[in-house]
Amino acid sequence: RNSSFSRAYLANAASNTKNHLIPTWGKFPLKAITAYQIDDWIINLVEEGKYASSTINKLLQQMRIILDQACYERLLDENPAKYVRRVKNIFKKRGVLSPQEIQQLFADPAIWTDYRHYAINLLTVSTGMRLGEIRGLLVTDVHQDHIAIRHSWEDHVGLKEPKWGSVRDIPITMQVYQVLEQVVMLTRPQSLMFYGKDLEHPMSKSYIEKSFYKGLHAIGISEEERRARNITFHSHRHTLNTLLRSNGVSDVKIRSITGHKSAEMTDL
Repeated sequence: RNSSFSRAYLANAASNTKNHLIPTWGKFPLKAITAYQIDDWIINLVEEGKYASSTINKLLQQMRIILDQACYERLLDENPAKYVRRVKNIFKKRGVLSPQEIQQLFADPAIWTDYRHYAINLLTVSTGMRLGEIRGLLVTDVHQDHIAIRHSWEDHVGLKEPKWGSVRDIPITMQVYQVLEQVVMLTRPQSLMFYGKDLEHPMSKSYIEKSFYKGLHAIGISEEERRARNITFHSHRHTLNTLLRSNGVSDVKIRSITGHKSAEMTDL
């Protein structure tokens, strides 16, 4: 059809099918599935509160695709999922850390179980790098006065171009450079700066995120407070954005650092 799907998209679809669609619908005869049942399933997912609206809508879309194929193969006369409405996507503003919390978070590297996590979070909050860019950072991308953003890491794909093609150079302080030097000395990376189980693959997203949450807990931000404030690893980008704006840095210059494609992204 002159269209393509990334490996990451297909892997996500396979995961959703295995973990959500088959456990819920696998034992149903195709002709026994009704629009009412699908709608009830979607409403229950919303009420559970475990998943974002976008995730629920992806599950619904994948259900539609499967049942469309059943119609194409004449196993169904009509797709019941086409009558089920998507969930309204309610945007929840990303939380940011205060200057005092940032100071607490990086005052003592000992609060981090792994020095590399101290380095990752310090680098992210001071440069606004995306998590994929952190995972795709090569040793050769680190310079004494700047980080060269040339890659991002996507699971099932590997190294690729940064999001929106936002190749850029971000200035760093001598303190950040010295911390990264220490990482090199302690862990001897060959290619990827923050490798995981082997030298050729980075730390997992979940491992990095969980370490950040442990760091927050160490400075007195409980899991309940973190969730209420909507603080995630991605909040580092918003924290930097807020700090730069409050110190009079122009939006054009901020976008050159963060790699935002538009003014609307900077406003978020």
